[in-house]
Amino acid sequence: MNLVLFMNAIQHVIRIVRIITTTFGHALLVGVGGSGRKSLAILSCFVAQYDLIQVDAKNWIEELQRVLKIAGMEMKNCIFLFSDSQVSKESQLEDICNILNNGEVPNLFLTEDRNKIIEEMAQYTQGTIN
Repeated sequence: MNLVLFMNAIQHVIRIVRIITTTFGHALLVGVGGSGRKSLAILSCFVAQYDLIQVDAKNWIEELQRVLKIAGMEMKNCIFLFSDSQVSKESQLEDICNILNNGEVPNLFLTEDRNKIIEEMAQYTQGTIN
C-alpha cells in the first residue's frame, strides 16, 4: 500500500504505538470521517507487531468473547478495531465502555465458562504453565 505521510500523521502513529505498547494500554481515536483514524491505527498495529482483530457486529457476543480470550488467555498482543459504522445496537457501545472503564463486560460468559477461564488463568499466576 502506497502511503503519503505528513509530519502530523507520523506523530499520531508514534503516539498510538506508545499508548498501545504500554501495559494495559488502550486508546479511543476520535475524529471526523475520512481523517485517517483507521489507517493510522492499522499502521500503528503493524509497527508495534500486534495482531489486528476486527469483529463482525452480527455475532457481537461471540466475537467479543473471542477477542477477550485472545488477549487474556492466549496473552497475545492485539488491537481490537471497531468503528462507529459497525455499531448496530446501543448495547455494543455499553460493552466497549465497560471494557475501557473496568476491563470486563458483565455477564459476557456463562458461569461454567467463566469458572473455566478463572481456573486456567490461576495456573498462570501460580507459575505452573511454562
